Amino acid sequence: MIQINPQTREGEPSSTEEIADHRNELSRHSSLNQELRAIKRVNDWIEQGHPPESEFSNTTIHRIEMGEAYHCSTKVDRRPSFIRELMELGERRAVEFRERR
Repeated sequence: MIQINPQTREGEPSSTEEIADHRNELSRHSSLNQELRAIKRVNDWIEQGHPPESEFSNTTIHRIEMGEAYHCSTKVDRRPSFIRELMELGERRAVEFRERR
């Protein structure tokens, strides 16, 4: 899983736009983290033998954080230079991830 938005932010949002964006981020993070906890719970059950591993398989999810905080206006930024910047950052983070494994 590639996580573009950071789990936490420094400082508090001040503009109406930033506050709305932060609220949306919190909502998405809440849903995502809930799903990840559910997967972990099922993995734990499988390891304990409930349910049988023949019917379920262990799921491994790796989180790759981009490590950058972007202004909410970038969510609609479709400039080729910005897309290239994101792709290059993603490629660097992927190499770092593979090197740590």
